[in-house]
Amino acid sequence: ITLGFVSMAARGLHIFLPLKLSDLGYSSASFGLFLSLFNGFGVIGQVLGGYFSDLHEKTRMVAILSVISGIFMYILLYASGFVTMLLFVVVAGLLFNSIWPTLFGLLTDRTPAQLHGTGLGLFFSGGYTMASASPVLMGIITDLSSMQISFVLVPVFAFIAACVILRK
Repeated sequence: ITLGFVSMAARGLHIFLPLKLSDLGYSSASFGLFLSLFNGFGVIGQVLGGYFSDLHEKTRMVAILSVISGIFMYILLYASGFVTMLLFVVVAGLLFNSIWPTLFGLLTDRTPAQLHGTGLGLFFSGGYTMASASPVLMGIITDLSSMQISFVLVPVFAFIAACVILRK
């Protein structure tokens, strides 16, 4: 379930961030720059997340990283300046992407060795199923109210992921 909510937050961010940037008047080149920086710094975040997940308790790390990522996604709702957006995508790319290796390590730890492949396949299937619901839900809310209101779901999904992982 945690993987699902983290995936919902990620999918919502990747789909609705370009729409937000378009509403703010950014060019397609700026979209590309922001998403490339987010993903590029995400590579570093994944390495750091994997490293720290070997040193610290994974459940707590996923919860903390989900909350911090949710806070950064909430701040994004009010960001508009070019430099502010650059700073956001760099820091968010580092933090948000560090969740993935930590979460995958945790899922592997919780799956019997002889079932790692099957277990991860089931976990990912559930995560992708939930992630596929995120754009539809956000689109419906955008149509009913506004994109700004629907974008609030992204940090909400991240916070729910933190609560779920802590409940074990």
